[in-house]
Amino acid sequence: MISLSTDATGRLNAFQRLMLQWSELHPYSAAHIYKIARPSDPGRLVDSLRDTYQELGIGLVEVDEIGLSYCHRVDHSPEVAVVRGQDSPTARLNEHVTRELNHRFERPCCKPWRFGIVEAGLNSHYVVLTYDHWVADSMAARQILRHVLDRYCGWNRPENRPSLDLYPGTYREVFADRLSGPKLLGISSRAVRHWLRSHSTARIPYSSSEQMDIRYELHGTASGTVPRLRHFAHSLGATVHDVILAALGRAMAEHLPCRALRQKQSMALGTIVNVRGEAQEDLGNSLGAFLGYYLVRLAADKSLSLADAVQCVAATTGPIKSHRRYLDSLVNMKLASMVWPHLNATRKRHFMRTMLPLTGGVSNVLVRDDWMQGDIVEYARGASTGPILPLVLTPTTWDGEMNVGVSYRIAGFSHQKIDGIVSRFLEQIEQPAGTPSGHRHGVRAAASRAKVPQSTMVAACTGR
Repeated sequence: MISLSTDATGRLNAFQRLMLQWSELHPYSAAHIYKIARPSDPGRLVDSLRDTYQELGIGLVEVDEIGLSYCHRVDHSPEVAVVRGQDSPTARLNEHVTRELNHRFERPCCKPWRFGIVEAGLNSHYVVLTYDHWVADSMAARQILRHVLDRYCGWNRPENRPSLDLYPGTYREVFADRLSGPKLLGISSRAVRHWLRSHSTARIPYSSSEQMDIRYELHGTASGTVPRLRHFAHSLGATVHDVILAALGRAMAEHLPCRALRQKQSMALGTIVNVRGEAQEDLGNSLGAFLGYYLVRLAADKSLSLADAVQCVAATTGPIKSHRRYLDSLVNMKLASMVWPHLNATRKRHFMRTMLPLTGGVSNVLVRDDWMQGDIVEYARGASTGPILPLVLTPTTWDGEMNVGVSYRIAGFSHQKIDGIVSRFLEQIEQPAGTPSGHRHGVRAAASRAKVPQSTMVAACTGR
């Protein structure tokens, strides 16, 4: 049994433990992509990593045998993969991220940060970080890159190298006010109601439950997409995220199994939420993962307009946000992580999809980090689907532009079907007030791959 020193260890919170458990089936990772407007220098990046790891005391992480505690150690020999080739930089990038998201991290001791350089021409390249997701969420990963890129790009700004708390508290400690006895009763009752409704959820069928590999694609959006989205959302009393959820639901409704439409099943779309701001202490400079989620149900109705779908979504998300119902997930994840060790390998592949069936998911981020400037000209993300999601979008808005990462289970989608979903989604968010004719985005995706009253409205939304 692995024994870790108690004076330099942390305890996994509920979400970290669940993500660590999911990685028994398939890597549960995430990727951050930075396009740098200068020639690549792999040796300098290795030196920057070595200095960062030494300063922060990271680079290696070890988990105890029962998956409750962990400790960080310094990696004195960091590595950087370099990807070159004659095909398009986007195709090489998609290939690299796909390969990385399907590449396991070692256990119990591993290097949780894997770096790569993908050449994008003589004077630009991508720096790609793929990380073991239980170690860090998106905010924590950017904190690591803040240290690394400050050295790599030669900015040498002292404010870019803040000290980091390697062992923040567990959910029980930092969200103590949400996990009191009376509130747990309300959370439990809502969880039961959600589970009873889950049987009517439209699901994407898999050709094999054992085939969990995913494929990643990165798509840009047309100039002006972000202001158009904001104007459209504001005109409906909604948010940009509401529009994204509605657009994804409408795009997926066109490609659901026929039985889902005949039986008038509703789609369940999941949203990941950064809950650091809800904690009782400042987690701004902490590693770890502090995430929650909530669900939105939408009728699998092809005839529902985008504006109507957005209003349906907003009618659901409004109360969730105002009452902070996304924090219910802290308890749900704790319960799931407690049940997991008692399941055999076969049941683990189906457990999460049975308890929380989802049609698709979104991890949407608006990045305002002031350190991301200068040589950085593009920023994007990629995510794993895990054992629940057939498809997850990672829209990322930075510097006034949005791009969309798409990760999907290859056992659930053909090339034609995923092209259709992505094409329809992009058309809607680029021109939300009126979609132009044509399917140019589907052609773009294929080419890249070749190279490698309110109550009445809510009832209409959910199909109830």
